[in-house]
Amino acid sequence: MGEYRGLIVLFFLAVCLVPAVSAVHYQAAGTISTLTDYPEDRWEIGISGDNVIWVEPGEGYGEQILYLYNIPEKEVKKIASSKYSTFHPGIADDLLLWGEKTDIPGPINLIRYDILNGSLSYVDPYLSNQDFPATDGSTVVWLDSRTGGYTNIYLKKGDDGSYLFHGSDTSDKHTPQISGEYVYWVEKGTLYRQNIDSGNAEAIISEIPDDYSISGENIVWEYENGDQTDIALLDTNAMSAETEVDNPGDQLNPDIDENNIVWQEKEDGLNLIRVKNIETGISAGIYSSEYLQSEPKISGDNIVWFDSTPGNESVRMFDLDSYAVPSADFISDAEPSLVPFTIHFVPEITTSVNIKPDLLWNFGDGTFSPEAEPDHTYTEPGIYNVSLTISNEYGTKTEFKPSYIIAGELPDPDFYSEITTGYTPLTVRFTDNSTGSYDTILWDFGDGVGSLLENPVHTYDEPGLYTVALTLSNRFGSVTETKYGYIRAGFEVDIQEQDVTKEEGALGLPDIFTHGSTGTSGNESEMPSFDVEDFIGLLNK
Repeated sequence: MGEYRGLIVLFFLAVCLVPAVSAVHYQAAGTISTLTDYPEDRWEIGISGDNVIWVEPGEGYGEQILYLYNIPEKEVKKIASSKYSTFHPGIADDLLLWGEKTDIPGPINLIRYDILNGSLSYVDPYLSNQDFPATDGSTVVWLDSRTGGYTNIYLKKGDDGSYLFHGSDTSDKHTPQISGEYVYWVEKGTLYRQNIDSGNAEAIISEIPDDYSISGENIVWEYENGDQTDIALLDTNAMSAETEVDNPGDQLNPDIDENNIVWQEKEDGLNLIRVKNIETGISAGIYSSEYLQSEPKISGDNIVWFDSTPGNESVRMFDLDSYAVPSADFISDAEPSLVPFTIHFVPEITTSVNIKPDLLWNFGDGTFSPEAEPDHTYTEPGIYNVSLTISNEYGTKTEFKPSYIIAGELPDPDFYSEITTGYTPLTVRFTDNSTGSYDTILWDFGDGVGSLLENPVHTYDEPGLYTVALTLSNRFGSVTETKYGYIRAGFEVDIQEQDVTKEEGALGLPDIFTHGSTGTSGNESEMPSFDVEDFIGLLNK
């Protein structure tokens, strides 16, 4: 083994990010299926190409059974069973590996199973404890205790003999994996890698769990980020690590293949399986349940995981559709409102996660937007249709919602009467002269009487100066037109018009001109005497 060169230890600083209030809702395009048709507890799921593996208990006490499922043939095979082994299988291409022992005190030896021809053989016949194998289809690495009393890493390349690949004075070594020209492993909480040919080794990152996943130059793992668990990604080319998934809730058990990451998530009482493409940035839901969905694995377009629904425990699979025509719905905070007002639109998109779709919003008022989550302001009253068109290289679909936006305004109340002054009893016909639409109308004649008619007729029996108000209401609110001292009952004079306002108010007048004052109707001589000029002056104050 070569010496460590230029030790590079990257300390990952976890930054707790605040999630956005809302975000584009993506659902992965594809089909879901169930690979098993009987309930059972299972563990150690894995997938490579068309082959899925898992372990479940046998009928005998302590027995474990290793199963292999072929996706195209839809066939389950029992590959191995043991009363003495705890299977930790590894799979790549058409090669399946696991450690097995024949009795309780006996050694664990790695078994190699060729999926294509069904042949079995030992990886290394040496009697030692060999376990936790990993392979890329030709080279095999595993943990082995034959040297120095410590658990170390052994390697076998092709038909060559096996050899000690990495040894140290500790047994704290975990999960060796192969990617490209390197073997990776975790030792005392630090991720290392060593070149298979040159033997050059380097420390990659500290404070990493034993359970990590690697594809090409990308490594993913879960880490504690404040009060939640998020997923980090390390690009070993750039030697830079960053938070890749920081949704609300906990993100657990990530797995990566090429540019797609899968993981299990718990949020708002639901258990989710999700996928994210690190190139397009699309993070999409695959499956959700109130029951635990766990240990997702991905290979190509196929994602498998365990469903723990009571009485229906199963292995589920989702086949990602890489050629899907996208479709979309959308939601918003829209409700009937007075202009101007702003609406925030959020799309709900079903698409291939590998292709970023194009969006075009039509807000119905002659404006458009290609943004994913636009904010749009409506400035003119009206009823507007809204549509969202989504497209990629495989096709286009449009979601159209008629009369989706109701933008309104308050009515503008106004009224008049040809008669505003006269002896009592004074009959007045009021005419509604308002503009704008309204749902209800309410008159207040100023003498304690009102009306719901559009053009009412009202008789004033008592002399006085009366304020008349007209209130119009629609779904957006109410507005009132008030004319102070509009009706002068009990006398017939031509005096100056009073102020008109849409705000409620009161006019200070002598008691003789207010509702409830004394005086008789129909005979001017019976009216209390007053000076018209003084009265006009009072009104003009």
